[in-house]
Parts: sequence; C-alpha cells; structure tokens
Amino acid sequence: QIQSIRDMGEWEFLAIDDEELVDSVKPGFFIDAELARIYYGTLRLGINLGETRQGWIRVEHDSVIVATLPPIRLLSQDFIDEARSRSFFQKGKWTPQDMKRLYDIAHRKMLQRCMTRENIDVARENARRQFTQLLKSMGYENVCVEFEKEKRK
Repeated sequence: QIQSIRDMGEWEFLAIDDEELVDSVKPGFFIDAELARIYYGTLRLGINLGETRQGWIRVEHDSVIVATLPPIRLLSQDFIDEARSRSFFQKGKWTPQDMKRLYDIAHRKMLQRCMTRENIDVARENARRQFTQLLKSMGYENVCVEFEKEKRK
C-alpha cells in the first residue's frame, strides 16, 4: 500500500486561478504601437511523491508516521493557458519576441501573486489532512504527517 501511494507521483493540494493584465507601448516613427493582453493561468501547488526519501513513511503498531514529505512546490512552470489568454487592445506591429516578453512578465506576476507563504501553508495543511484521511481509511488509527524543512530564499 505504501509503494502504491509513492507511485501516485505528483499530488496537487491547491489550485489557484489567476489572471494578469500586461500592457506595453513601443515608440514608432509615425505612431506608437500599443498592446494590452490578459493572461489566464492555474498554478498548482503540491508535492512529488517520487522525491520522497528512504524511510519517508513507517508503521509502528496502530500508528503510521509520515515523517519526511517533500516541501510543497509549484508542480509545473507551464501554468499559463495560452488558449484563454487574449489581446483586448492591439495597435501596430508586434513580433513573436515582443509577445514572449509580455508572456514572461505575466508569468512572473502570477508567481509573485500566487506563490505566497499563505498559499503554501494552505496547500501544506490540505496535504496533511488528505494524507491523514487516506491512511486512516487504510485502518491506521494514529497518523502523524510532517514535511521536510524548506530552504529559505
């Protein structure tokens, strides 16, 4: 049962929908080029169970101790939904490099807005609760769930 839990791979504990407005103006010879886009994305916070270390979970009598879950992290850097993202104002010519620059700005803004200590704490508590429920459903009465210490930036 323990191996099947580890084999689940990534487990999402919090999904955050976000949208960012990004605009730019490029000076032109006769007229300035202007572009405003809304980017939509869903940031998914969770853990990758493949990153667990040897002895990450152990059974002692009627208790199970999950001692070293990996820290909560962003499960994918590819969270902007390009199909939903739209230009709502565009004047002038814009190159693929210009569009990439706006995409990168939106990406950075979404990370700043959503990867907060509060959201990470919510995801960690959701993980603790879901692991506890899963292991109790397997018949363990006492469950203790802890996370690896996070490296501070």
